Amino acid sequence: MIPTNALTPQDAHPILPVVAGDVIRFLIPKSDLKGQIPELSEIVLLNPAQQPVRVNPALAGSERIGIVRRQRSEQYVQFALTIDSLPASGQQFAIMRTVYTKDSPSAEPTASALSVLGTVSGQFSSLDDYIEAIQRKYEAYPHAPVVTIRRGNQLIVRIFKSARFQPSDDELLSWRIGLGKLDLSARNTNSPALNMLSQGAVSIGATDCYKVVVNDDIEAGNVFQLQGLTYTAEQNDTPAQVLSGLGLGADATLLIDAGTPVAIQASTGVYRSENQNKPVLQLLYDSNNGAGQDKYKAVVGADVQAGNIYQVAATGMTTKTVVASASDTPATIAAQFNTSSGFCLIPAGQNPVATTDPGSQTIANTNAPSIYLSAKITTEAYTATRWKIFVGSSIQRGNEFVVEQSGVTTKTVVASASDTPIAIAGKLGYTTNPFVIDVPTGGTLAAYARRGVRYSEPDDVAPVRLSALPSCVRPKQVVCEVRMPSLKPGIYSLGLRDRQLRQVVGVSNRLRVQIGPQGTSVLRWGSLSGLDQVLGYEYAEPGLMQQLRLPVYVGPVRQQTLETQYSTPRGRTIRTSLQVNYSHTLTTTMQPAAFHRALLLALKHPLLQIDGLPYRAQSDYRETEPTPVQQLYQAQTDLYEAESMHFDAGMAALPGNRSAAFVESVTGTESLEGIWLRSQQQLIPVEQTMTVDPATYDLRALCPVEPYVLSAYVNDRLRISTLLSPGVLSMAGTLRLEPGDRLTLQATVSLAAINSAVCGPDMDVIEQTQTGHAETTERGPDHSEDFNQDYH
Repeated sequence: MIPTNALTPQDAHPILPVVAGDVIRFLIPKSDLKGQIPELSEIVLLNPAQQPVRVNPALAGSERIGIVRRQRSEQYVQFALTIDSLPASGQQFAIMRTVYTKDSPSAEPTASALSVLGTVSGQFSSLDDYIEAIQRKYEAYPHAPVVTIRRGNQLIVRIFKSARFQPSDDELLSWRIGLGKLDLSARNTNSPALNMLSQGAVSIGATDCYKVVVNDDIEAGNVFQLQGLTYTAEQNDTPAQVLSGLGLGADATLLIDAGTPVAIQASTGVYRSENQNKPVLQLLYDSNNGAGQDKYKAVVGADVQAGNIYQVAATGMTTKTVVASASDTPATIAAQFNTSSGFCLIPAGQNPVATTDPGSQTIANTNAPSIYLSAKITTEAYTATRWKIFVGSSIQRGNEFVVEQSGVTTKTVVASASDTPIAIAGKLGYTTNPFVIDVPTGGTLAAYARRGVRYSEPDDVAPVRLSALPSCVRPKQVVCEVRMPSLKPGIYSLGLRDRQLRQVVGVSNRLRVQIGPQGTSVLRWGSLSGLDQVLGYEYAEPGLMQQLRLPVYVGPVRQQTLETQYSTPRGRTIRTSLQVNYSHTLTTTMQPAAFHRALLLALKHPLLQIDGLPYRAQSDYRETEPTPVQQLYQAQTDLYEAESMHFDAGMAALPGNRSAAFVESVTGTESLEGIWLRSQQQLIPVEQTMTVDPATYDLRALCPVEPYVLSAYVNDRLRISTLLSPGVLSMAGTLRLEPGDRLTLQATVSLAAINSAVCGPDMDVIEQTQTGHAETTERGPDHSEDFNQDYH
C-alpha cells in the first residue's frame, strides 16, 4: 500500500504477477486505514486509472475482492496457568478479578473479588485428571468461548471476547489466583467458644491515660526508661520498636492511677565500635637467664587504639593478655609484658605465641533521643460490672472470636491452625486466659465465637500459578486478505477503501494478471509460535502466514553431503555418520531495489514455504550489477529443503521397543498450535520420535485461521486426511495403534482455501463461525451456578 502517512514508502514498487484464484495475504500498518476501523475497511479492484472495477459489471459491490481484519489476538484474552502438583485435601482455586461498586453516586467505591471462570475443586487421582478437569471447567464457561491448550503441566487459556465478556486492560491487571467460591460445607464444624461470667459490681478508681511518644532520632545504645522498665535501642530501631520494648501496645498508651507520677527518661548511652586498625606484637629472643627461662623482648607496633587486645602464650606459663586503654601507648603496652628487667620470661625451650586482635571500644552517642507523654486523659472513678472471659479449647483455623463493648471499637480475631486459647486472648489484647473486662454501669458487652470458613488464602489455594499474566495483544498491523477473481489479462491494483466514505485511501503495487503461473512461485512466510516480531512485521495471530505470488524461479535439486568416517588398522574405511541436504537456487527476474529488500526479509523469516514446500534460506543474497537507467537487477540465494536424510551408526538399529507404537515423523506442523492423541486415559501432545502405548486414539489439532489438511499414515498407509476447521480445536479422526506401528503426521496448508469471510457470498460478514468436525463444549455438571451471572 502507498498511503500518505509517516510510513509512506519512498521507492518505486515493482509490478507483481497474479493468477485468477490466487490468495493474497499481507500485513499493513493500522495507520494506513486513516483512522477507520478494520471492520469498516475493504479491498477493492482498481484499473490503471485507480478507479474501482466491478468484477461483474451487472452486480453492485463486485469490486470488493478482499477484507481487512484485525489479527486474531485482538479477539481474546490469553493467560497461562502452571499446575505444579495435585491439590491437597480441601484445596481449590479460581482466577479472581477485582470489582469496584458504589452504594450511591457520592459514596467511595468498594472493592470485591469475583471469579472469572469458576472455581476448580475436588480430589483427583493423577495430575492428568486434574489438568483435564480444569480444561473441562473452563471450556464450559457460559459467557464466552474458551480454548485451552495443554503443554505438559502448563495450560494456555484463551477467552474470546463476546457481548458478555469485554474486560478492559486495567481490569486484567487485577487478575490473580485466589480461593474462589466456598460452599456451605467449607465452614468449620467445631464448637469454638468465648464464654462470659459476671463477677459482680466493682469500684474502679480514677485513672490517667497518656500517649507515649518517642522521636525519630534513635541510635544504637540510646537508653529509654518508663515506669521502671529499661530498653536499650539497637541498630535501625524505629519508635514503634522502642515503645514495644517498653511493654506498650500498638496504641502506645500508658494507663496509671490518677495522680501517680510517671518515671520517664531517655539518655544517649554508648555504642560499641569495632576497631579497624591492625595492632602488632613481636617477641624478640635475647638469651637464657640460666634459671630455666628464656628472655624475650616484647615490641609493640605504633598503631595502638583503645580496645586493642595483645596476648602472649606458651606451654608451661599463664597466658598474658593486655587490653589497651585510651591512654595507652606502644611503650606502656610493651612494659606490661617486659616485667623482668625489661624482658618477658618464657619457659626454656618453649616457642611463645604472640597474637593480637583489633577489639572494640565503647563510644558515647551524640544524638538527642527523646521520650515524653502527651494527650493526657483523666477518667474519674466509677462503678462497673466485671466480666471474666474464657476462650474455649476447641479452636480451628478460621474460627472467629469477637468482643463487642459499647463505646469501644469491636475486636475480631481469626484463628490460625496453631493458635491456643492463650494465643487467642493475646490477639484480643490480653495476657491471660481467662481475662477480665470492666464495663461501666449502663454499658454493654458481648463476647462470642463463630465457626468461620474452614479455608483461607493462601493456605488452601491449590498449587496453581499464573505463569503468564492475562493480556489482549493489539499489534500495530492488520491483515489484508484477497482472492483474485477471474479477470482479463492486464494491469490492475488493489485499493484500500473506507466503506463508510466510499473513498480509496491507499493503493497497492500494480498487479499483472496473467493466464497461468509460468515464471512465478507462491511464497509464504511467517513466524514461529511465541516469536511475535520478525524483521519489522508483527505476528500476534498464531499461525499467521503472509502470501504472495512473485516472479522467482526455484532451480533443480542439488545434493550436498556431510559425513564423518575413520580408517581401521587394516585400511578399511568406516562411515560413522552421513547427512544429505537438498538445496536449490532461487533466482529472481530483473527487479528494482524495493523488490529485493522486501524479498530478502521474507526469505529470512523463521517459516518459509515456496509452492507449498518448506525451505530455509541460509546463504547470502547475491545481486547482479543494476542496469544503468532503470536500476534493475537480478538476485540469487540458496534454499535448503526443511527435510534432510540422516544416517548415524549409533542410531542405525530399528526402534527396539516392540511393545509400543512409534511416532516416526511430524512434518509441516510449525503453524499449528498443537497436535494431540487422546485416549480414554490421557491426552498426549505429539512429538517426533516419541512412543505411545497401543490403544485407540482421537487425533486432535488446533488450527490457525488459515485451513490446513492433516494427514496421518500408519506404517506408510494413509489412515486419516482431514481439512481442519480454521481457528478451532478439531478432531481429525480416530486411529488404532498396535505394538510396533509407525505413525507419520503431515500438515499442509490448503492453498485453494481461505476464510469464508473473504470469498463467501456476503462480503459484509467479517467473521463467521467455521464449520467442520470441531470439538463441542460440554454443558454438564461443570456448567453450574459457580459461574458469575455476568462480566461487567
